[in-house]
Amino acid sequence: MRGALVNRGAFRLVGLLGRVSEETRVVVLADFSTLDVAEPLVAAAFQLTKNVLLGVIPPRTLHGEELPDCVSALFKQADLVVAPMKTNIAHTSARFKAQASGTRFIVLPEATLELLMSPSLEADFEAIAPKVEYLADRLTKAGTARVSTPLGTDITMSLEGRTGRALTGFPTEKEISAGPCIEASIAPIETSANGRIIVDASIPGIGLIDEPFTIEVSSGRVTSMSGGPKATEFAELLRRTGDPNIYHIAELGIGMNPKCELEGSMLTDEGVAGTVHIAFGTSAYIGGVVEAAGHYDVLFGEASIELDGDLILADGQVIVRY
Repeated sequence: MRGALVNRGAFRLVGLLGRVSEETRVVVLADFSTLDVAEPLVAAAFQLTKNVLLGVIPPRTLHGEELPDCVSALFKQADLVVAPMKTNIAHTSARFKAQASGTRFIVLPEATLELLMSPSLEADFEAIAPKVEYLADRLTKAGTARVSTPLGTDITMSLEGRTGRALTGFPTEKEISAGPCIEASIAPIETSANGRIIVDASIPGIGLIDEPFTIEVSSGRVTSMSGGPKATEFAELLRRTGDPNIYHIAELGIGMNPKCELEGSMLTDEGVAGTVHIAFGTSAYIGGVVEAAGHYDVLFGEASIELDGDLILADGQVIVRY
């Protein structure tokens, strides 16, 4: 039973989302810790095309950490890259440059076999896509965003001139797929965010949050964290990068997969319908200008978002006005 579920999940990723055909050149990139996930993905792809290559590299340390030059060159030879990795390669120049030359990407950070068996892969991706694209368009057209929650999150930021991203699960030459992590997101103007974030859900690399904590933001940068052991742990993670750019606000995102649940995993947590995530660090490869040593998101629930004063998310419920 377990094997059947793993195989079905692998086919959902490469067949449905990746749209692999007989002519598709596929590269599956893993690290030493994710070979068990890569193998069923390679097997699924090989049943659809004979042009499949498995690459394995040592694990990176940080989400968004750059990849070796040889990997960047390999990406450009592929039509589709599927990357079950310990870390997130979406926020790397290797991904960005290869995608600009036509390669499509499915990034699967913090990948485990449980991901391939997750109900989140059973979402109706085709039906959800128009709503994701609608919200991405609203983000593109907005000048300012205000995010608030009952726990006390209250932060504003400028979106002027930035383009919203629609991560529908289907990789294109314009947008990546993060598998089940369906979301609409945008890179705010780097110096514009001011306010307070109360983190109460999850942080990739840290896990689920059992004691909410506070992050203060001024002029687009984190100024302080307080409120418990997870605050201390996250602050130390960022400090260890040794990069002052890691403290820049990099992304505002809205999860939109009704089949995702909070599990302490990036791909499912950031996709949970109605949650909001705000990221710090690199924004250069998603529409911003900052390059940093990594990219880290914090998640919170029951959020409301106003775009130019117009409510598009109310207590975690998306408001669609076509």
